[in-house]
Amino acid sequence: MKKKTLFVSITALCAALMLAGCGNPLDDPSGAPPSGFTFVPVDGLEEGLNALEGMKAGDFNMEGVEFADDGDAGRDNGSFKIDGAELLLEEDLEGGPYYVKFNVAGFTHAEVIFVAYAGGPAGIEFTQDYRLMTGTAAFRGDIPIGTFTPEGGKPPYNYSLVTGTGGNDTGNSDFRGGADGVYAKPGLSAGTYNLYVRCTDSTGKHFQKAITVEAKAYAPPEFNEADFVSF
Repeated sequence: MKKKTLFVSITALCAALMLAGCGNPLDDPSGAPPSGFTFVPVDGLEEGLNALEGMKAGDFNMEGVEFADDGDAGRDNGSFKIDGAELLLEEDLEGGPYYVKFNVAGFTHAEVIFVAYAGGPAGIEFTQDYRLMTGTAAFRGDIPIGTFTPEGGKPPYNYSLVTGTGGNDTGNSDFRGGADGVYAKPGLSAGTYNLYVRCTDSTGKHFQKAITVEAKAYAPPEFNEADFVSF
């Protein structure tokens, strides 16, 4: 008789708790994820740098995670995809917060992925092409004057020559801008050229920089009769 009374009391207590909103957590879709579950977003996720399609947005410490497609907290799920224990970008992301929601073993877990606004290219590294230094551009022509490496921004990039301080030779018709850099046209004369280069990314933002290139005159190789062997 005492055991039955105890059982009824426990049942009544559970019912009261459920009515009070403290029901079984397994039936609560907004409950906490399994003990030990973590999601760690990558550091420095920035537009145009590492916020591009296919790149990683973060790591789970377990597999079997799925998207929860309900609620405003998961409104940006479509911008991501889950591959094993990794969260990857399904498309290029722009600056701003992205809201995703996961389903882990019956629980849901919301996260906000922050993407910093990179603001276009922040700099350009330039290395001159060795062929200009040996003068071969004088007869080969239309070759890149060097390698441009943008810092930041969103690819692809386009390069053009514009007016600016330190770009006294920008209007020289022996040079032209293009999709991958700046090129020397046929007939380039020996000399020092000061150009002002604008690097524009795919969002229309740009960075400008003055560069200097050296072109040496082409000198045909000298032949010495002593170098030839008679047969």
